[in-house]
Amino acid sequence: MCAYNPIRVSLGKRVVFANASSWLNIKNQYVYKCTAADAVTHTHTDKSADAATEWQQARPFNELPRGGVFKFLRQLLPGGRYYKLDSAQLLKAMQEDYGDIYIMPGMFGRPDALYTHNPADFERVFRNEGVWPIRPNSVTLRYHRNKMRADFYGDVEGILATHGEQWSSFRTVVNPLLMQPKNIKIYLNKMALVNQEFVERIRVIRDTKNLEMPDDFKEYIQHWTLESVALVALDKPLGLLRENSENFTDASKLFAALRDWMYLTLDLEYTPSLWRIVATPKFKRLMRALDDIQDVTSKYTMEAIAKLEEEQQRGIEREENEKSILEKLLKIDRKIATVMAMDLLLGGVDTTTSLTVGVLLCLAKNPDKQEKLREEVKRILPQKNGDFAADTLSI
Repeated sequence: MCAYNPIRVSLGKRVVFANASSWLNIKNQYVYKCTAADAVTHTHTDKSADAATEWQQARPFNELPRGGVFKFLRQLLPGGRYYKLDSAQLLKAMQEDYGDIYIMPGMFGRPDALYTHNPADFERVFRNEGVWPIRPNSVTLRYHRNKMRADFYGDVEGILATHGEQWSSFRTVVNPLLMQPKNIKIYLNKMALVNQEFVERIRVIRDTKNLEMPDDFKEYIQHWTLESVALVALDKPLGLLRENSENFTDASKLFAALRDWMYLTLDLEYTPSLWRIVATPKFKRLMRALDDIQDVTSKYTMEAIAKLEEEQQRGIEREENEKSILEKLLKIDRKIATVMAMDLLLGGVDTTTSLTVGVLLCLAKNPDKQEKLREEVKRILPQKNGDFAADTLSI
């Protein structure tokens, strides 16, 4: 199929989408012809001929498949094809109706959105969107930080709720600390303890006869994921994998809030909703969930600050390569550290859970690959209950 130019787009959980007004703003500048690889020539000169050919063959934006607003609304009402579909089911149904690339008509204050199910478009967007990408997603999160809790966040709104220059400026501060492979060494032993707790939890919950996991096993995977991400984001074990933990109440509150955030965000932002006009019950529930995430994260960040101040008074000073990411961020700016911790929790739990579930499913369906993985693990970890070492992981 022909490609259209996703020059200003956002990567969602399964597809890429774009604010159609962005396209209208650039249509004259780009002669109203769009190709998904228009900027390839700037980075890959050897592909200039292919890019030029694709540019010439590109069709105009107004030929993208789409339905009218009223037709789309009828499909969402009782008796319609899209009635009561969740966000994933809606996007799949529209893909069946319109193909791999289409426009979802805007309504109730939400602008038109372009969706593509072609992974090749994802790569092209990320390679060519520039240093200040325009990604108008996470609208509800931005509303919470920019409107409802502006007194707390100020001009520090993080990565997930921003785009363009504001997004780039925040990343410039945190990237040098977050993107160092050597950080793995700091958390290796702590992560090993979490993994061991997860294995012990599996032994408790599995069926004693057939060793099958319970139907809600994914929730346990989410607990393990949150526990792992929290070690980096909050520099603290939450104890979600054991019910007698002193932090279990806060951890359970955080877990429930993150789960609500993911479900409600998909529902409110990927399907038509009136929340931009009137505060709907789901919107209010989402704002409460974000308040809970803010409260728990702020609590643990303040605990980390108090701990560091106590160590400073006692004359304790660790080497730079022994300091946690949270500690290094707190040295730069407390608000940046707190917001970054929230973004790590918001962006890390569901993505890691989905990846883990997918890997387990693929291994279950391919026993030969499962056996190959087992042999590799046995080679790296000869002792059944041994710990991974940094050198075996090539860190």
